[in-house]
Amino acid sequence: MQKSLEALVTENQLASAGNLIGKYVEGRGEVFDEAAGFVISVAKEGDSVLLELDDGTRIPMGNVSKVVDPAIFGGP
Repeated sequence: MQKSLEALVTENQLASAGNLIGKYVEGRGEVFDEAAGFVISVAKEGDSVLLELDDGTRIPMGNVSKVVDPAIFGGP
């Protein structure tokens, strides 16, 4: 039952992360450095869900501190 619950949590994180593609995010990278940029893809590595930014930085989903709609920057 524990494994099923963990799998469900991971699937939920992946779905939420997928909704962030194209959004501008801020947070802490994999080595806890400050990171910010547009999300271009989402990856699952082990139990972690990672957001890949346009500069190649990756932010674990749990380290995101801010999400901004790109329309604020004059985008679509």
